[in-house]
Amino acid sequence: MNKLSKKEFWDSEWEHEKRNDYKSFVFGDFLSKLIPKGGSFVEIGCAPGSIMAYFYHKLNFDVTGVDYSSVSKIEENLKHYDVEKFQLYEADFTELKLDKKYTVVSSFGFVEHFYDYDSIIQKHMDLVEDKGYLVIELPNIRYFNWLIYRIVNPELLSIHNLKIMNLKELPRKIKESNEYEILYCNYYKSCFLFFNDQNSQLLSRPLLRLIFSKLKEILIKFRLDNISNRYFSPYIILVAKKMK
Repeated sequence: MNKLSKKEFWDSEWEHEKRNDYKSFVFGDFLSKLIPKGGSFVEIGCAPGSIMAYFYHKLNFDVTGVDYSSVSKIEENLKHYDVEKFQLYEADFTELKLDKKYTVVSSFGFVEHFYDYDSIIQKHMDLVEDKGYLVIELPNIRYFNWLIYRIVNPELLSIHNLKIMNLKELPRKIKESNEYEILYCNYYKSCFLFFNDQNSQLLSRPLLRLIFSKLKEILIKFRLDNISNRYFSPYIILVAKKMK
């Protein structure tokens, strides 16, 4: 089976997770500098909907989302975010056939949940229109971050494919196509504390969430939050432009 996780897991995850402010999207300012405003946007694995809201309000995109879990919660969130026009597909992305191509095709924390991530990345690439953009982000659960997961929530390790979490493997399939220019591929932020503090694991552990929050404030205060590196950075993000 290609998937490392099940639908029931994601239904439960997104039912309990809260992300109430799309304006705090951690990659927002960064992506705004690389991607021109306007066009069509699709997010694969779009729950809870906050990233779609960001692209709708901040970058003026028509937004589409695909998710394996129930889209009713996503629809509720999008309306809460005052997104007036959107399209949602409740579907298994590995089986879904979309007829159109998009200016921006994205996923955030999606491709690492598959054994055969090459085929998943290829499906992303097939949806990008000429001169369009591909955005793939995934967590960096290696080195120090692996230790944190092992201590705090070891069961999550089993649904992540750690093999793709490095700067050679993530862009490999895209480079092989010879259709894309890699605009950016690197680790992002400097510490595990920048993992989303609204996720269900931290929300269920108030003391741990408070500790993470205070340590994060200290990092920002002393300008230590943007020292990207393979050992501590919580994210890897790739942005590529389709050249033909």
